[in-house]
Amino acid sequence: MTKKLENMTQEERWAHFDKMREKEREDRQKRLEKLTDEQREAISQMKKACESIMSAYQEMYHPNWSDIVQLDDAMRNFNYQLNQERD
Repeated sequence: MTKKLENMTQEERWAHFDKMREKEREDRQKRLEKLTDEQREAISQMKKACESIMSAYQEMYHPNWSDIVQLDDAMRNFNYQLNQERD
């Protein structure tokens, strides 16, 4: 029988949530493996383009901070959902 979250020690909670995050990552990876090579290439191209746009936008313009935060959040979610590391 597993312990309820509220009855776990801090270390047990950390281990529990680490295990949950790892399972989520593995599940995403399994779904990603079902993509075709063309789909993977399209994802890679889109990721590079978004990172380039974000960098250029920050340098060329003095954007509203909320615009940058929104774009950065979208990229973080994209990277998270596709198990991508930020370069």
